[in-house]
Order: sequence, then structure tokens, then C-alpha cells
Amino acid sequence: MAVDFILSIGANIIEYLIDPIGRQLGYLIYYKSNLESLRNEVKRVEERRGAMQHSVDDAKRNGDLIRPDVEGWFTRVDGHNKVAESILENDTEAKKRCLNWLWCPNMKLRYSLSRKAKKNAEEAAKLYSEGNFTKVSYRQTPQGIEVISTQGIKVFESRRQIMEKVIEVLKDDSVNMIGICGMGGVGKTTLVKDIAKRAKEEKLFNEVVISVVSQNPDEKKIQGEIADMLGLKFEEESTFGRASKLHERLRTIQRILVVLDDVWKRIELSDIGIPFGDAHKGCKILLTSRNEEVCDDMGAQTKFPVDVLPEEEAWNLFKEMARITDNTTNLHSIQMAVSNECRGLPIAIVTVGRALNGKDDEPSWNSALEQLRKSIGKNIRGVEKDVFKLLEWSYNYLESEEAKKCFLLCSLFPEDSNIPIEDIVRYGIGLDLFVSIDSIGQARDRVHGYVGNLKKCYLLLDSEVEECVKIHDVIRDVAISIASREENSFMVRCDEELKDWPENDRHKHNAVISMRCIGMPNNLVFPKLQLLQIQSNRYIFQEFPKSFFEGMKELKVVALLEMSFQSLPASLRCLTNLRTLSLFSYRLTEIDLSIIGALENLEILSFVGLQVHELPEEMGNLTHLKILDLLNSDIGRVPPGILSRLSKLEELYLGTIFQKGSYTEDGIDEGNALITELESLPNLVSLTISLPRIEYWPRDLVLKKVKKFDIALMRTPPRYSLVCNYLLPNKLELGEFDISVHMLAAGLKMLWKSAKILNLRSIAGLMNIVSDFFDLEEVYFGNLIKLSIDDCKDLECLVNTTNHGQLSIKAFTALEDLNLSVLPKLTHLWKGPTQLVWLCNLRSVRVYWCNNLESVFSIYIARNLVQLEKLDIQFSEKMEVIVSSEGAGEHEIEATTAANKIEFPKLTQLRLHSLQSLATICRAVDIAIVLPRLKMLSLGNMPMLNCLCIASGSEYNTTVQPLFHNEDTLTSIETLKVSFMDNLIEIWPRDVKAKLREMRVNKCPKLTNILSPSNLKCMQNLEKLIIAECESVKVAFDVGALNADEDHGAARALPSLDNLVLGGLPNLTHVWANYSPRIQGFQNLRSLGVYRCDSLRILFSPIIAKLLVKLEQLEIGNCVGMKAIIACEQEVDDKGMRNTIIFPRLTEVELKDLPNLMSFFLQAYTIEGTFLKCLVLHKIPKLIGLWPASESNFDTPMHSLFNQKDTLTSIETLEVYDMNNLIEIWPRDVKAKLREMRVNKCPKLTNILSPSNLKCMQNLEELIIAECESVKLAFDGGALNAGEDHGAATALPSLDHLELNGLPNLTHVWANYSPGIQGFQNLRSLGVYRCDSLRILFSPIIAKLLVKLEQLEIRNCVGMKAIIAWEQEVDDEGMRNTIIFPRLTEVQLKNLPNLMSFCPQAYTIEGTFLKTVEVVNCPETMVLPLAFQLM
Repeated sequence: MAVDFILSIGANIIEYLIDPIGRQLGYLIYYKSNLESLRNEVKRVEERRGAMQHSVDDAKRNGDLIRPDVEGWFTRVDGHNKVAESILENDTEAKKRCLNWLWCPNMKLRYSLSRKAKKNAEEAAKLYSEGNFTKVSYRQTPQGIEVISTQGIKVFESRRQIMEKVIEVLKDDSVNMIGICGMGGVGKTTLVKDIAKRAKEEKLFNEVVISVVSQNPDEKKIQGEIADMLGLKFEEESTFGRASKLHERLRTIQRILVVLDDVWKRIELSDIGIPFGDAHKGCKILLTSRNEEVCDDMGAQTKFPVDVLPEEEAWNLFKEMARITDNTTNLHSIQMAVSNECRGLPIAIVTVGRALNGKDDEPSWNSALEQLRKSIGKNIRGVEKDVFKLLEWSYNYLESEEAKKCFLLCSLFPEDSNIPIEDIVRYGIGLDLFVSIDSIGQARDRVHGYVGNLKKCYLLLDSEVEECVKIHDVIRDVAISIASREENSFMVRCDEELKDWPENDRHKHNAVISMRCIGMPNNLVFPKLQLLQIQSNRYIFQEFPKSFFEGMKELKVVALLEMSFQSLPASLRCLTNLRTLSLFSYRLTEIDLSIIGALENLEILSFVGLQVHELPEEMGNLTHLKILDLLNSDIGRVPPGILSRLSKLEELYLGTIFQKGSYTEDGIDEGNALITELESLPNLVSLTISLPRIEYWPRDLVLKKVKKFDIALMRTPPRYSLVCNYLLPNKLELGEFDISVHMLAAGLKMLWKSAKILNLRSIAGLMNIVSDFFDLEEVYFGNLIKLSIDDCKDLECLVNTTNHGQLSIKAFTALEDLNLSVLPKLTHLWKGPTQLVWLCNLRSVRVYWCNNLESVFSIYIARNLVQLEKLDIQFSEKMEVIVSSEGAGEHEIEATTAANKIEFPKLTQLRLHSLQSLATICRAVDIAIVLPRLKMLSLGNMPMLNCLCIASGSEYNTTVQPLFHNEDTLTSIETLKVSFMDNLIEIWPRDVKAKLREMRVNKCPKLTNILSPSNLKCMQNLEKLIIAECESVKVAFDVGALNADEDHGAARALPSLDNLVLGGLPNLTHVWANYSPRIQGFQNLRSLGVYRCDSLRILFSPIIAKLLVKLEQLEIGNCVGMKAIIACEQEVDDKGMRNTIIFPRLTEVELKDLPNLMSFFLQAYTIEGTFLKCLVLHKIPKLIGLWPASESNFDTPMHSLFNQKDTLTSIETLEVYDMNNLIEIWPRDVKAKLREMRVNKCPKLTNILSPSNLKCMQNLEELIIAECESVKLAFDGGALNAGEDHGAATALPSLDHLELNGLPNLTHVWANYSPGIQGFQNLRSLGVYRCDSLRILFSPIIAKLLVKLEQLEIRNCVGMKAIIAWEQEVDDEGMRNTIIFPRLTEVQLKNLPNLMSFCPQAYTIEGTFLKTVEVVNCPETMVLPLAFQLM
């Protein structure tokens, strides 16, 4: 065993010694083969590298990215080859001989090279094997939404607000489809791009993709755009295959936003491959469309309309696009006019602005303005291509030709007018536009449908006038452009009054003409004309030539609007094809209208504003007439027999003709007879009539076929607007009669039953509206939508079912609006079991001056008011509760108690005012009143109320009477208005979170604090706060108890507050109190106003000022105790903050009636970063100037407002009034951007502007100086030296309007001016009044400068002797003889008792274009210039 063990050890020793030795010797023995092997392996690797390089180059050319492992392999190959090359190069050195003939190899070197060669050959073989890549690259993943540019378009405030709302909705998991809609060119695409970028930046989604859908959706294109942004490559050819792949790819993304831009019709998302809804809850769709209906068709849960830009934003965008700077001040007004013509439409603003970029000459701007005023101006570069074509797509996409025609008819009306939809209806019927129409009502319904669709397409806009629409000016220009083409043949010239008609030859083929003109020419020939609409001046009588219509025999529609004529032309009878005739705002008296009777094919006749004694008998010949409209016309009489002959009449609008004329007390019988004729009209379906008394309605008259009506039977006639309601709402008004004398006729009862709007007024003896008129079994109020009862002094209840049986279960089920006022005996709305009353659709209740009413609803009724949105109760002295349990049946109380609440699920507005006895909503403490959607709460004059709600843990005792018992009721309120609440001790409960956006508190004398520290933290949404006339308030915001938040950050107080107004708080000593440097909040405060707060010494400290980074407007008035706006009242650690205060957005400061104000600051602060535009100072007696001319001592009794010049340099408007100690308006040598300066009642001011001021105020456009008794000189030009370029100095080059008034000691307007002076070249208007010491207005030197003077007015200047005269010798003799006013058009000289001449006789005035010269009470004036005499 021992021997074996020894042998084993020996063998191992030999193995470990011999093998390494053999390996080392092998490097020498196999030297050549190792190097050859290395060469071969390197060659193989190089060959593979070359092949791979070709693949890499191809991939780069295709825009692909090279895989990192491939790039790493190339790097390793390059490194290896360098090492191999070094080894092979050293082989030559190893072969050198020791002597010339003796081969003596370098064994050490050969050993080393062989060893390295072997190792590198193995590495090369490995590299060769690793280089067998199947793919060398991958497609570059697109950067996505980040690369989409919106450069050049600012995010304006109006768009930012929409963006914020969209972002909030994008965070809502319950919403997955959002629509953004608006007219073409309004900026929808730009907006969604910005939204998409922000959504990606805020990481709301893992991916954001966008695709443009367009009018003709291409599914493959949409798929490709989405796939490109995701780096997805399609190999499938079919749309279905691509959709499947895209669907699977999108499902792998947890949260994705898909933006579909410019959607014109519904598209199937599944066909494209977009998983949606249950297929992928993390996928949200944001789409844009010009048609609101498309958003609905796509299933948008939330829609955001995008309107045109507000005027200020539009101007800012236009300035950016046109690159308008402050250097073009002389073009400012015309540039704004051009901008206004674009009417806020971004695409028009951008296009027109860029076209005018770089234009700094007045003719270019004037030309653009002229074109834009006539139309949008196709000749302006880019307008037709970028604006017209874009908007015309919306028109072309309309499916209905009838809708297109209706849209074009809207272009016939003046710019920015309210377009009556009824005019479109009647014009369309006259032109026979509508097919398959059997009645006027059908045509009207169709047109209203078209208008609704056009509004949803944003081709038309809503109007503030009922039954009207508006059209955006740019859209209208596009409509006029389309309408003027040959296939439509419109001519529209109604925006300005034409003196001459267009030439016949040029427009003889027009089919439609709309124009505004004066004067009616003869011999007009328009053989193809079908519609003529003419407007004129209603105050000037026009005269028609007798043959006016002879050349227009194809006319079907004639509308003469806002015109006054002595007579109608005889040629009217030639219009045998006329179907629609409208005469609007005529002033025709005692005129023969019988010619209208010759128009036998007339279907629509409208008189609006007509004054005539009697309609002609011949009107009975209009047997085809379907509409007779006499609303708002003064018709003395309608002869009997005319109406009954109009057998095809469908709609009759008689209005108030029975309220005057011959239909008086003695004319009841004639009135009865005329109304009885209506029964013989077989097609009459619509009627509007007002009768002065109920007796005028024949008792046996029943109009069975009338389906739509507006009938009033009372002495006080209804007021019909000029644009009337022709979608008749089935309205019946009864009043001013005694029910015991006049019972309702059968025909009126039938109308009552079908009425949707019922107004009852001043009906004596009426105790309830059911049993006093009807038997209960015949009562049916199922159609009634609105019920108003006013001044019925005997009314005790609306419905009394106590002893009268039951109402129909459908009674009042449609009632939406209930108004009750001046009903002194009303004690109940419903008497009897209220479970018989079903008010499931009631939306609005208004109760005023019902002094005996103690409650409004029973518990049972209140529980069923599931649609109630508005509740307004005022001036009812005995009202104790809104919801009462008194008188309720046991089943009602049990049902409500079981539910433990009464909920008004849709109530958004609650107004309670002048309710002396009301203390709570419902007295039953075990029943909670739940108002989950209450948005607006307004309370006033309720002395029983102490607070809104007692918060949990409140320290108030049980004697405090709250309005609500549940604090959750308050959490949804957004607007709170409280006024005249004598006993209110708290506005908002502590620690109750609020959605409040607006709070107004007025005249609450016991209120001591506005908001507690906890309120400041809870009201994160409050934007507007107004506190007034609360005499006990001492502190507005006590922030002392604001502790750090849970995350140990600084507390935030009212972070959304935008507007703060404090007024009439006589004991207010601090707006902000007990604050620390760590306080945060108020960062969005934009407007701050403080008035009549006499105990307030300073407004805020530097600590608070530091927070107000968005403050724009500051207004302080009538604060007797105020000494400074900003001052320290406590020690702070932040020493740096004591020196600099930054208001980066402050633009307006108004300080009025501050008798003790010494300065803006009490300490030596500086303001930085301000952009102050407007400064108004009024009655601040301790101020002597805006800033000190030299170092000032703040302890002196007189002070300056600011202590640094830079504060003033950005001001554009300066108004100074009643400043008794002001000695200087503007500091010397301080450059100014001033455009307007108004100075009034500054008695110590001796000079208006110094010479340095004249040079520094290059932008001043308006200067008004009044009632400054010490002023002797307006403009002193003595020190005006040549500028740096050695040219003449320029004084006030932009001044446009100058007014000097009430300056009794003014001796010179201009003084010390030499012939080299320049300036005042843009002065257009000059007025001088009550300047008694002024002898002359200006010298010829000054007159020479006023090349643009248009208006000159001088009045009540006692000392004035001449307008122009020399007061000093000059060398320029030529200038002494001729004065040129090239633009002077108006001169007024009044009450100048010493004026002898306009100028000395040695002068001549040339170049004037005077239109008016008025000289009044100038007794000494002998000679006027010849130019004045020859005008």
C-alpha cells in the first residue's frame, strides 16, 4: 500500500512538472503553425466583418438602429485585429539573424509571439462564431407626441382653462371618450396636441398617439400613424390583419391615450384595431370634430366646445404673427382694426397676421383693412387657401342640399346681426326650396332641424335673441363667396349703405340680391332675380319709381326692411310669381295697400311695424295666402269678411290689433264678429291674438283645429319682440276679470286643457285654479309646463281636493315651472291629501310676496321633487319652514321617517330672501335634508338665522339656529351669497371642506371674522371673495393657526383665490394677520380691491407681498387711515425680503381718496419685475410727485409715491385727479411708454411737460389737462436739442388728441420753439376751452408741424385774439406766408369775444379739405382765411 501511494504521488509530480514544460516547449516548436493559424482566423473574421458591415450600412440607410450587441461585436473585432496585427508584425523581428550569415533565432521573442498568437487565434475563432447574427438592427421607436410641434401658437388663458378641464377628465377612470368640438380653424388641433404633450409629460399615460382622420377616413393610414408612433411594423396586407396586430399591441400598454383629430363622421374603432371600453379599460379616446353630433355618435361622455379667442387674446396672437412692436405706434389703431376683422378666429388671425408681417407702411394696412371689411379679403396672401378652403370643407360636407341653401340664405343679413330663423323659413318657402312639404309647420320644423345641425357643425352660432342665430363674420364671408358663384348667383351688399345700385349688365343674372341702399332707381332689369331683400334708413322716406319691379318679373320673395315709403310702386302687381312679401318697419299712414290684393299667388304676407288705418278689402283676394303676420303693426281695423275669404290660411298672427283702434268699449260686437270668422278657416292651425277683455271671446267659439296658439285675454297687452316666437308654445293668458261674473267659455276651456304655458293675473274671486273653473273629473293638466299666478288676491290654494274628489293621476305631471307672486291670502299650495299630487317633473319654483304662506311643500311632495333644480322664495313674512310635516298623513310621515331623509337630487340653486320667520329648511330633526348637487345658495334678510350649519364639535350652544342640520349639505356649494343677515355669527363651519368658488357677504353686523384658519385650508377652490358692510369685522384672514401640512410642508391658504374685494369694513385693522415667513397661499390672487376701510393703516407686509406673484389689479379707495400700501408691522428673519418686492404681473394700480397715504412703501423697498400699465391717482393730498427728484426723507410731511424710476417706465395710462400738492406729473429724463395721460384739478402744477418729457414720451397718443389753475405753459421746447444723430429733436410724435380745459393762467400752449423743432406730426384733434389768458394758439412754426390736424375746436377763451400769430422773430421768411393744413376738415370757434382773426392777413392757408366751419359769438372777428370762405 505504501509503495502504491508513493508511485501515485510520483506520477502526479511528473504530470504537473512534465506537462507545463511540454506546453512551454510547444510554443517554440509550433511557432510557425500558431502564427499561420492566427492569420487564417483573422482573415475569416475580417471576411465576416465585411459581410456584417454591408448589413449594418443597409440598416442605417433605412433609418434603423443598430443592435447594441452588434456594435459591441464590431468594437471587439476592431480591438482584436489591432492586437493580431501587432503580433504578426513582430514575426519579422523574430526572424532576424544574429550575424549576416549565422541564423541565431531570438528564442524569447519567438516564445512570446507564439504564445500570444495561439491565444489570439482562439479569440478570433470565438469572434467568428459570435458574429453569426440573424438581425443586425431594429426599427427606431418614434419619439411620439413629443416631436409634434405647436411652435408659434401660445397657450392662451381661454385655451388653458379648457386644457385644465380636459386633463381633469382624463384622470377620471369613469370617462374613456372625450370630444372637443368647434368650427374649422378655431384651434382644436393645436389644443389637443398641447393636451397630448402635457398628458405624456405628467405621465398620465404610458403612451400617447395621435392620428388625423379627415373627411374620408383611410383605415390603413390611421393604423399606420398609430403604429409608427409605437414602433410597430405591419407585415399584414389586409386591414383586418393589421387591425388584429394593432389591437394586440395596444392591449399590452396599460394606459394609452389615442387622439383622433378631425373626425367628420362615426368610425368603428374595432375596424381600426383600437381596443376600447371593456376590451381595454386603460385606453382613452380624445377626438376633435367640427360637428357636435359626431362626438355624440362616437359616444363621447364629455364634450368641450372651443370658441373663438377673446378680443385681448386675439390681439396678442395677431401682434405675434404680424410682429407688431411698440415702434409702430402711428399704426396702432388701424392694426387693431385689422385684427378685429378676423373676429377672434385663430386661422384667420394667423393667416392675415403672417401676410402683413413686416409691413410698416400705412397704405398696406389700409388696403388690408378695406378688403377685410368688404369680405375676408381673398387678395391677402394665404387667405383663400388657408382660410376659405378650410372652412368651405364644412359646407361641402353637409349632406342635404336644402341645408346648404338655408346656410347660404343666412349670408343675406348684415354682419354680426341676429338672423331670424323665421325669415329663412319664409324665404325658403317662397323660393320653393323644400320638397315633400304639406304645410308651413312642416317647413318650419325642417328648417329648425337644419339650423340645429348647422349649429352643431359650428357653421351657425347661438344668438342671445330667441329664435335667431348668428354667423361668425369669417364664416359669413365664406358663405358669401360660395353664394356669389355662378351656380348660386347671390349678390350681397348689406354691410354699408350704397348710394348707387350695381350696374345692370354686371348683375343681370343674379338670382338673389340683398343690399342696403338709399334711393330706388328706374329701369332696373334683373330677369332671373327670384329674391330681393332691401334695407334702408327707416327715418328717411324713400320713393319707389312706378316701374321699379317691371324688370324683375320672376321675383318670388320680396323683403323691404327698415324702410319708409310714401307709397308702394304700381309695378308690384307685375310680380305674379311672388309668394313671400315682407314689409318691416314701415311708417305708412293712410296709404293705399289695395295693390297687394293683385298678388293672387302670394302665400306669405308679413307686416311688421306697419301703421295703417284699415286693411284694404282687396286683401280678401289672396286665396292662396297661408301666413298673415300683423304682429307689432298698428292696424286700425280689419274689415269684416276679409279673414273668412282666406280659405288656405294656416297661420294667423293678429297680435294686439284689438287693443286699440276701433275695437274699444263700443266695438265688442264687431270684435266678436271678426274673431268668429276664424271658425270658418278650415286650415287654421296657428293663432296669435291679444284681446283687451275676456268678453271679446265669443262664448260659442271653438277652434278645434288650432294646435298652436299664443292667446292673451287681458287689458295689459303682451309685448311682442320685433323678432317674434313662431314656434308657438301653446300659451294662454287670462286676467283682469271677476270669476263670479265671467265664467270660462267652452272654447277657452278646451284651449286651457291643451295649454303648455298658463298665466293667470288679477282674477277677482279666484280661490283655487281647479274647482273654480272645472269639475274635478274633467280637469286635465297633463300638458301644462309652466304655471304663473300673479296678483290674485283671493287665491287661498292652487288645488283643493279636501271635499272635491280626486285629481287625475296625470295632473301636473308635465309641470316644470311654477311662479307664484303677490298672493296675500295663499295659505297652502295644495289642500287635501298630497299623495294625490304628482310633481315629478317640477324643475323651478318661485314664490314671492305670499305673506300668509307658512310652508311650501309637504313631506310627501318634497320626497317626489326629484327633478327640482331651482327654488326661489322671497318676501313671505310668515314662512317658517320650506318642508312641513304638519297636516301630513301618517303614511307620509312613516315613509319619510323610514328613509330618514328628504333628498332633492337635482337642486342646484336655492334663494331665500326676506323671510322674517324662517329659521330652517325642515323642523323635523330626525329627517335630514340632502342636497347633493346644490351649487348656488343665496340668503338674505333672515333674522332668525345664526349660521348655515353647526359643525361637529362646535363650541356654539344650542340656542344657535342653523339653516341645515347636516354639514354635508354644504360641501357641494360653489357660490354663496349672504346679505342683510343681522344675527349671522359665522359664514362657514370650521373644518368643513368646501367646493366654493365664489362667496359674497354683505351687511352682516355681528360677523367678526370672515374666514377662520381652518376655512383657509378647506377652501381650496375659492376664486372670488367679496365682503362688504360688515361693521364688526376686524381681521379678514387670521392665518396664525395654520400649521404645517401632514407632509411637513408649509400650509396653503386659499390657493385658487383670484378676486378679493373688501368694502365698508370700518373696523378692519388687518387684511392678513398673524402670518409667518413660512406661510404659503394666495398665489393666484389677480385682483384686489379695498374700499372704505378707515382703520386699515397698511394693506400688506412684504411677507404677504411675496406671495402675490399673479397680482394684476390693485384698487384702493376711501381708506382714511391708510398710510402705505406695503410696510413691515412685525420683525422677520428674512432680511433680503425687506429690500426687494416683486410683482411680476401687476398692470393696474388705482389709488383714490387716501388722505393720509404717504407712499407706496413706508420703508426703503424697491419693486422689481412689474409691468405696470395703468396708474390712477385721485385725492391723495400728501403726495407731491410720482417719485422724488432727489434723495427724499420719508419723514417729511410731503412724499412721492415710488422711490425708483423703473417702476414708471412701463406705464401706458396715467390719470391724476384732485391732487392738491402735486408739483410734477412725470419725472425728468424718465423714458415712458405712456399712451394716455389725463390730469385734472392739480392746483400747484405749473408746467405740464418739461422738454425732456417731450423727448421721452414717444408713444403718447392722448393728453387731457383740465382745471389746473397754476399752469402757465403746456409745452416748453426751449431745451429740446438735436438728437445723437444731430437731427432735429422730435416732440410727442404719436400725440393724436390734445385737450386743454379750464387753465385760467395758461399763456402759451407751445413756447420757445425754433424752426428746427420736429414733432406733433400725428396730432389729429385739438380742443382748447376756458383758457382766458391765452392770446394765440400757436405760431406758424407749430402750424407747419400739424400736417394731420383734422379737428380744431376753441371755446370760451376770453383773451384769445388770433389762432395763429408770431410772438418772436424768425429767419424763415418763406414760412411766414403760407400755412398748410392738408387734412383739416372741421373748425369750431365759439364764445371768443376778443378774437379778431384766424391769422394775420399776410398769411394764406392752403390744402385744407374743410367740411364744417362754425363761428359763434365771436363779435370782433373780421376776416376768415379764404380757404374757409370757399368751402
